[in-house]
Order: sequence, then structure tokens, then C-alpha cells
Amino acid sequence: MNYIQTVMLYSMQQLKGERTVYGIYHIVVGKKSAQTIQDGKIFGLSFLFQSFSYLKKETFSLYVKELTSHQFIKEVDHQKYMLTSKGEEALHQQLREWPLQLSLAVGNLRVAHNYFYRD
Repeated sequence: MNYIQTVMLYSMQQLKGERTVYGIYHIVVGKKSAQTIQDGKIFGLSFLFQSFSYLKKETFSLYVKELTSHQFIKEVDHQKYMLTSKGEEALHQQLREWPLQLSLAVGNLRVAHNYFYRD
């Protein structure tokens, strides 16, 4: 499992099946839509905004398939996923080895701040 997949598992855990997996994609690539910004705030994922701006949707979809085939996630509704117990264990192990950094998008903190913390 790579670091992006760890971020994906963490994000799916936070979403609890309430948003599609592509909501995560929009956050990590930095889509500047009202829904993406709101989801980042509501689910505590703002710090991931634009952290993988280079990520192609096809690659992201492939990672979803890999996580599913390893039984780390299961689809609970159309394009909505939740972690399995195996996925929870894998996430905890990965976070011990590769803790998520609150500054994943260090170069984009000003951009994220402007979009997520407007007065």
C-alpha cells in the first residue's frame, strides 16, 4: 500500500460512507467547488486540500479497485465506501509507519487557508 492509498483509507474512515470516493479525489487534487470546500470542513479533511494535485482520476480509480481487492474497503452504495475491519487494521499499521502530516500541502497552505477559513 502506498502513501496515497493510506490517505484514501483515512479519508474514507472520516467520510463514513456519506460521500462518494470521488469527493476525496476532489479534495486531494484541490478542486475549488463549494461542495469540496464544505466536505473538507465537515469531515476534517481540509489539511489534505491540493496535497496530490498531480493525481489522475484513472490512477485514483485504480487505487480504489486495489483497496477493494485487498478487502480493505467495501462499497456500501454507488461509489460510497467504508473500511472493513481489515482496512481499519491496515490503516492503523500504516499510520504508525507513515503518520499523516498536517502540512501535506505545505506549498498550498495559503490557498487552502483562503478557501477553508474565510471570515
